[in-house]
Formats: sequence, structure tokens, C-alpha cells
Amino acid sequence: MSSTFPFDFSFNAGQNSDFNPAQSSNFNAGSSLAAPPVQVEALSLAEVMKNPIVQRMYNTLQEATDKVMQGVQIQQSLYQENSRLNAEVKELQKIRQDSM
Repeated sequence: MSSTFPFDFSFNAGQNSDFNPAQSSNFNAGSSLAAPPVQVEALSLAEVMKNPIVQRMYNTLQEATDKVMQGVQIQQSLYQENSRLNAEVKELQKIRQDSM
């Protein structure tokens, strides 16, 4: 097989595979291989946290919470700085009025 790629991406399950869906007793086209549904409400937090999707959601929520908290801290420091500068401006205006 001639290709411009350095790797052979062809797939032939028949050459090196023992898998044959027609012979498998567990394979039925109409059945589902998924586990039966579980009532999530009945699981403990530790069991729920084992799920990688739940872990990703939790981590994303933690990151978002951290960013919000950083934003709140920045907002508070800017408010304090603004208050300090306003007080300084008022003091300078008072000094200017007194000197006129």
C-alpha cells in the first residue's frame, strides 16, 4: 500500500482479531450492553465523585468560584482605593479653596 503518510492507518479486524460478533453469545443487536440505571439520589457523595464527568464539573465549578472570589477581592481593593482617592481629592479641593 503506497501512502504519503509514514504510518499504515488501515484497519483489518479479520487478520489479527479473535472478535467475531456473530459468534459472541453476549452480542445481540437489539440488546443494550450498558449497565442498568442507578438512582443517583441514593449514591453517597464519595460514590458520585468517582465519576470523571462529575469530577470535571466539580473542578470547573471550583475554578469558576476561585475566579469570582479573585474578582470580588479586586473589586473591594479598587473600591477602597477609589474611596481613598476621593478623600484625597476633597482634601486638596479644600486646601485650594482655603488658599484663594
